[in-house]
Amino acid sequence: DEWTRGKPVAGNALYAEIPSKGEPICLLCKGQGLEHFASAGHSENIAIWASIQSRLSEVEDGLNVQSTLVTSGSSLTSFEMAALTKAWLHQIQ
Repeated sequence: DEWTRGKPVAGNALYAEIPSKGEPICLLCKGQGLEHFASAGHSENIAIWASIQSRLSEVEDGLNVQSTLVTSGSSLTSFEMAALTKAWLHQIQ
């Protein structure tokens, strides 16, 4: 295999790969080389990615709460559950 791949390590960039014979490649921006990773465009894309991750984390937390309500035998009516599900689907979109 010409790519060095491994398990994610805290603090490492999950969007970067290093071919065994070449410069690092940014899977986020499709750029290549150390100069790319130091560029303003890359920094901007990292900020966008971090924002998306943050928003998805909030949605995941909300879905976990909803899942807990459903599995704990909550007293929500089917109408309330349908409304909650619709609200979360809208939030995800």
